[in-house]
Formats: sequence, C-alpha cells, structure tokens
Amino acid sequence: MFEYERSLPLGFKEFSIIRKDGYTVRDVYYLSPLGGRIPAYLVVPNKEGQSFPAVVFLHPGQGNRATFLSEAEDLASKGIISLLIDAPSMRKAPPQDLSQEQELTLIVEGVVNIQGYIQTVVDLRRGIDLLSSFEYVDSDRLVYVGHSLGATWGGVLAGVDERIKAYVLMAGFSSVSKWHKTSEHPLAVLIRNMLSGEQFNKFITELEPLDAVHYIKKLHLHHCSFNLVVMTNLSQKTKRKHITRLQVHRKKLLGMKLTIFLQRAILLIESECNGLWDN
Repeated sequence: MFEYERSLPLGFKEFSIIRKDGYTVRDVYYLSPLGGRIPAYLVVPNKEGQSFPAVVFLHPGQGNRATFLSEAEDLASKGIISLLIDAPSMRKAPPQDLSQEQELTLIVEGVVNIQGYIQTVVDLRRGIDLLSSFEYVDSDRLVYVGHSLGATWGGVLAGVDERIKAYVLMAGFSSVSKWHKTSEHPLAVLIRNMLSGEQFNKFITELEPLDAVHYIKKLHLHHCSFNLVVMTNLSQKTKRKHITRLQVHRKKLLGMKLTIFLQRAILLIESECNGLWDN
C-alpha cells in the first residue's frame, strides 16, 4: 500500500535560498511518486566537509511546512538539518468566493480522501530518499517529528520504513477511524452528518487498515499514548529501557522546549539511551 518505485527521479529543485547566521533556509520541492510536487523547506547548517543528523517534520492538520520552521532554524544553528514538507492536503489553494455549503463540502472531500493519506506516508518516505541522497546528511542519524496529523501518519511511517532511527509524535491518533466514529469534535460530527450511512461506512472501512496502531506494533512498543512519544529503531532491550524512562519523566518532557527535546532524541541515537533520561 505504501510502496513505490525508488528508482524514479527525485526531481529536486531549489526555488530560493536565504542565508542566515550559521545556516541556510532553502525553498525547495521534490517529486511525489504518486504525482505532483512536494513543497518543502530544507534547512542546512553552513558548514562544509561534515555530515549532519537530520530531522523530517510534518505539521498538524491546520499547519504547513512553516509550522516548525523556527525550531528547524534553531536546530540548524546546532548542526542539525531539517526537511519540512507540506502534506498533500495543503498543496492546493482553496477556490475563492465559495458559499458556506461549498466550503463544508470541500472540507469533507479532503477528510475522506484516503489516497491523500497514503500519499502523505509515501511522500515522507520519498523525503527520506531525498535526505539520503545528500552527502552532507548522516543517514544513520535520522529523526522524525510530527504533531497531530504529522504524528498520526508518522505512526504509520514507523511501521513501514526502518531508516528513521527515532520518532517524536505529539498528539496523534492511534486509531483515526475510531475517532471518526466516536468523537464529538465538530469536524468528526460534520463528517458523520454530511455523509450518508453508506458513504460513512465505506470511508471507515477504507480508513481502518491505515490506523497507526497496526503499524506502531511492529516496533514492539509497550507504551504509545500518542500524547508525547519517542519511539526508536534501536535494540529491544534499549527500547524498553527508554520507554520506561520516558514514562517516569513524562511531566518533565511535556514542559521541555521542542528543540531541546529533539536534541535529546538525536543524542538517544548516538548514546543508545545510556543515562540519557537520568538528569
């Protein structure tokens, strides 16, 4: 379902470059194996002759590739590359002068677009391909960060691609299909009200196999609340140790600045968790 032809050209292109003190922000795109361009920011430290760890970011549903740009710039100043992409749902500007009914219809069509969710995961995998193609990226030190929508589909990514070494998932859904069936959130209610019973059941039937819970379990994690989760592709012994310490220090982590948290996630890869959460 999430497979694609890796031999296809990446089609990487830069639109503009903004040089700042110690790093560069590049406005870029690369090609999706499922069609179209993937707009992104590539934030790179201004250092030569080195390979750097890298972070792939995906924004929440109401965000875009600029959502975590300030965090990416902070990381770049510390020697860490970031790739921030727009999800497929954010790549087209909505039509102008729509009626309220037309706007609601457009929202519903976007939410029930199953192919868009599959493309989100495939495009993230293609982003990993892109980073791995750069000589200045250390492919053994890749981290993923997602919030809400980004966390939900990052959970799926964790089960289909082993190249990411650590995941930071914030406020995602382990079962987005269950959320649609039971949530009283205005969006969930809107979807249920605007679709016929047959349409809604078809949507849930197609969505349920994409629930992150089916993919997360491939990492053999014993704790995944999706409020704030770090998952790693390290050894099972190390992983159990890390997840236990994450639970113990949960309150401390929730109050931590994201860039500091990401630095610790990268240190996790380097140190195999030895004493990382003791402080």
